[in-house]
Amino acid sequence: MSLHALRRGQQVHVAGSEFLLLQRLTEERWQLQDTVTGEYHTFAEDDLLDRFAQNEMSFNQDAAAHTSPTGRLAVSLTRDLSSYAADLIDLANNRVQYLKELDRQQPMAITPKTMEPLIRSVSERIKDPKPPSWLTVWRDYRKWLAAGRDIRAIILRHADRGKRGTRMLPEVQTISDQVIQGLYMTAERKKVPEVHLEIVHRLSDSNKFRPETDRVPIPSRSTIYREIARKSPYDVIVARYGKRRAEMEFRVSARGPETARALQRVSMDHTPSDIIVADDNSMLPQLLRHR
Repeated sequence: MSLHALRRGQQVHVAGSEFLLLQRLTEERWQLQDTVTGEYHTFAEDDLLDRFAQNEMSFNQDAAAHTSPTGRLAVSLTRDLSSYAADLIDLANNRVQYLKELDRQQPMAITPKTMEPLIRSVSERIKDPKPPSWLTVWRDYRKWLAAGRDIRAIILRHADRGKRGTRMLPEVQTISDQVIQGLYMTAERKKVPEVHLEIVHRLSDSNKFRPETDRVPIPSRSTIYREIARKSPYDVIVARYGKRRAEMEFRVSARGPETARALQRVSMDHTPSDIIVADDNSMLPQLLRHR
């Protein structure tokens, strides 16, 4: 058990379900929460140790790497609070109010029915115009607990995100563009799975002549969908359906005048028209020009 100690924030599998170790209670008992249903359970520490000895309980190593103090969460907690933007700190301070109230209400079932009144009450108290959803509060609460109730665990890290746009290697990008242009951007209108399969074939053939350490990665089908989505919709329709179809799809029509009551806008037709008039005496038609 030296490598797997019972620690707050650890995730374990017990009897086919996944639980989060929330806190150690009195009399050597642990409070666990089902990560799927949100229900709370209490286990004796000896019972958990016996289950582990009998292989009826196992530790979730991947979750532990992300939520334990030695995982990615610990990296974010080493950053000084003053290094974050002021607006992100203000947002986190608002979120903490929801988490503290949820903490005070424990134990309680985490469901939309129980969480939404709590969120509404806190938002009215702190005058939050955009309260978070119950699922967001629940996710923040788990991270907050795993970090020992440290506010830095729930600060949004937009600046840590990667750059936008494609991340393909130049060789992969070249082949991808060629296949998309030759198969997708044509009147045959090949589907994305067919385009992806051709890209996989070409890159696999290219990798045959490369050293094992220099082989290019194969993009997923989702990556090809994103590459196509970056192209101009007008150019795609022109290539697949023709220019006339594209102009019909993207034509701009001016907005007409808005009216609020009957006869607010009236149109009159003053175009000259030909009228046939019958003579009263001869009863023969006469062609007259009416203006």
